[in-house]
Amino acid sequence: MKDSYEIDGVTYEWSGDDYTGATIIFKHYCDFPTLFNGAKIGAYPHKNHTYYAQTWIYSPKAQTVPFWISGHTWATSDWRNGPASVPGKWFHADPKFFVNGREIAPPQWKKPRNSGVLVDENYHFREPSMVPLKKGWNRVLVKSPSNNSARRWMFTFVPVLVNPKTPGCNVKEYPGLKFSTRPE
Repeated sequence: MKDSYEIDGVTYEWSGDDYTGATIIFKHYCDFPTLFNGAKIGAYPHKNHTYYAQTWIYSPKAQTVPFWISGHTWATSDWRNGPASVPGKWFHADPKFFVNGREIAPPQWKKPRNSGVLVDENYHFREPSMVPLKKGWNRVLVKSPSNNSARRWMFTFVPVLVNPKTPGCNVKEYPGLKFSTRPE
């Protein structure tokens, strides 16, 4: 990774700010305040824009870990930003997730192009994605493009330990991992 990139005469740089959380929200429905719109109601963060996020996850051993991953989270009462699931994509704006340079494939949707009852579109409705981690620091890169037709703009990427007796409930952070925006 470089500190900056020049594309078509415009210089893009990584922000020095750290943002934490399992879900990063750029735009919330009803234009509620977020960290990316100046914390102002009604402000929209960078239309026709793409945010890139990177972090590092330390694993004490090579292992495959379950992750909740999502390019969008649907309001369970409102799927009007559809289609809710597009074959081959996490969301129709086409966000991408990479671990150690390898793209994490989206799920095989149960009801592709669903525009009705949500089935597996939200990460907590479906089985976690299994992501291989190597021993040591693992680089995570997220590409999150905006989609002006969507009322929300967000992504989720978090390793989870799911209780098989109560899937979707009683979920914990996966044990033994460390996180850093600047690996040691």
